[in-house]
Order: sequence, then C-alpha cells, then structure tokens
Amino acid sequence: SQSLSKGTSPAAKVFNFVVAAGEVGSGTPNASWGRHFSNLAPRGDLQTVGGVLEGLDGTCVELIQLKPRDANGSVAFAEETLVERVREVLTRSSGSDGEAVGVAVVHVVCGSKTGLVYPSAAVTARLQSEWGPRVLLVADCCQLRCRLSAVRTAYADQGMLCLLTASKFFAAPPF
Repeated sequence: SQSLSKGTSPAAKVFNFVVAAGEVGSGTPNASWGRHFSNLAPRGDLQTVGGVLEGLDGTCVELIQLKPRDANGSVAFAEETLVERVREVLTRSSGSDGEAVGVAVVHVVCGSKTGLVYPSAAVTARLQSEWGPRVLLVADCCQLRCRLSAVRTAYADQGMLCLLTASKFFAAPPF
C-alpha cells in the first residue's frame, strides 16, 4: 500500500510471518523484524544484535513466529493458525479512512534444516486468493535444499518472491 511505503498512516505495518521458527537460520527472526542479526555490519562497523535498523522506527514491522513442531518435537504444522493470524492482522490494519494498509509477508520454507517444506502449496494459494497483493509470499530457497527447477515451477511461477543464495557453499572448504 502507498501508506506503508510512504509512512503516512500509523496503521501502516508489515506483519512478517516466520513459519518455521527454530528450523531456519538463527538470524531469521531479527532480520525479519527489521533488526540487526549480527554484531558486524557488511561494511565492518560494529552494531548491536537486535538493534533496530537505521531508518525504521521499530514499530512498523511486527514479527509473528510459528513453530512447526509441538512440545514433543513432532511435526505439527499449524496451517489453519497461519491463515487465521494473517486474516486477523490484515483485518485490523486499516487507516482512519478505512484504507487497507497492512501487508503480511509470509515466509515459505523450501526445505528447512530438517527437511520441512512449509506452508503447503494449498495454503499459499488460499492466502493469495483471499488477500491478493496484501500477502507477499517469500520463498526461502537460500540453502537450495530443493531442486533448482522447483524454485521456478513451485515458487516463482506461483507469484512468490524467491530468495536464493546457496550461502552454505560460501563457507565450504576450498577444495
């Protein structure tokens, strides 16, 4: 929404859903919340982990974490909870003139550290159908724990923004 990008409405907010909390990188919550995830900035400056990124006021992004496992460690996807929470935050985020100003960013995990793929294609299609451009689906393919062809067919062709770094290869041995 224009209110979100221009910061013209106090109701303008990004609701960032990390759906595989504990299964993705340890810096994911802070990065998704608009905060520093490392003591060292890319230019070498020191910063405080958890400190708000320059240019953000600290309230424009709300982090919502959903764990894909129950208390016993068994896989227990809470897809209906995800759909309900997206509906809840987007319904309550409107400007004083009734304009819809909130945006939900939903983290789609394309193979967690333990091999989870979450949420399902049916749920992402449902969110897209119900909310259109107010839901931004971001496919986390960073570790490339899926076939390269799936990045396009399962995610990009479905309208998702795809993150791809294969960053584990950057830290691999040089042989």
